[in-house]
Amino acid sequence: MTIDGFLTFLTLVIAIYSLAPPVARMRVSLVFVVQIPIALLTLFLVLYFLFFGVFGQPCPSFFNALCDWIVIPLGSIITPSDIAFFVLLVWMSIAYTVHKVIPRRIPSFSVVKMVKLVDRLEYEKKYSELLEFVEPYLPLIGKAANRRLLLQKYYDKLELMQGGMKAIIHGIWNKEEGVRESQRSRFTKTMRRWIGMLTVVFPKNQKAKTAAEDVKRVLFHSEPLRVYIAKNRPYFAIPLIQQELFGGRQFFEAYLEILIADTGSVLYQEIQHNQNSSYQHGYEYPESNRLIHFLLADVKNALQLEIWRPVGEHILHLLNPNKSPEFDNYLKGSADDFDKECWENGVFVGIEFFKLMVTAAAYQGVTSHMWLYYMTE
Repeated sequence: MTIDGFLTFLTLVIAIYSLAPPVARMRVSLVFVVQIPIALLTLFLVLYFLFFGVFGQPCPSFFNALCDWIVIPLGSIITPSDIAFFVLLVWMSIAYTVHKVIPRRIPSFSVVKMVKLVDRLEYEKKYSELLEFVEPYLPLIGKAANRRLLLQKYYDKLELMQGGMKAIIHGIWNKEEGVRESQRSRFTKTMRRWIGMLTVVFPKNQKAKTAAEDVKRVLFHSEPLRVYIAKNRPYFAIPLIQQELFGGRQFFEAYLEILIADTGSVLYQEIQHNQNSSYQHGYEYPESNRLIHFLLADVKNALQLEIWRPVGEHILHLLNPNKSPEFDNYLKGSADDFDKECWENGVFVGIEFFKLMVTAAAYQGVTSHMWLYYMTE
């Protein structure tokens, strides 16, 4: 590699970064704190080997044994330019690995920075880019918000141990008769100080939890974003709700309200495509119907999310002539072509949804009525 080749390489890297999609640039920015030191070290090594004739001869004496590694003997088969090219290849491999792995494993810096990017995208109403950006990091957000990250778990265990140790110490000393208060107090303070030193070693990492809660707030409480998810990225809600974040049930209920009110939604399509009943084995829920499969293949998901509420309330709304006079007039009309129109009928599809749900509960042994009482209205 020559100087011209290195400059051409730098130009290509800058051009690729400039032309990359905004989401890709955002993901790169999450790991700048790791990428920049590696890039600076790579730049130093490349320049060293490109100008080896200037910097490499002779090797400074204070490097001692290191000279055997950084000095290339004259007449060697491998030239300094070859090594510079190899260094760039190694840097590219490391940079790619860091870009793919680090954000999912070290959230103390990535989740905190993620909040600013999410807030900006939500403010600019760039919902497609926001969801594309956040989706790979949903497991990370869920762990940080629920304090399941490695450092968070260690800190919480130590904190719990500290509280438990204090109770044990007080219990032991209270049983001993004739022990002076000063001795008891001195011993307690010493033990607390020792355990407190361990909590310093393992940081609380509260910033990651706070940042994850802020990202969750945007995803759960932004109504325009929720509408966008339901209409354009309906399956995004599945991995989001699987993170077991606080407020997830309320989000999913509002999400289902949007789906059941839209006759062209994925919910209507999947219910229509799931008409493969068997009196012996109930219904099947193929994985191609991703939403129905998630909710009913393991009906405990439906039970936990209380999915009957938005669907049942929508049915009652349509059947109330005072609230839905258009639908009341529709029911009084002709029944021609109902076999085609029924799959755009909210009441019919809602009843089919209850059939799927209640059947799943019955065959999976879930002892819950799944609010079949809605059907008595």
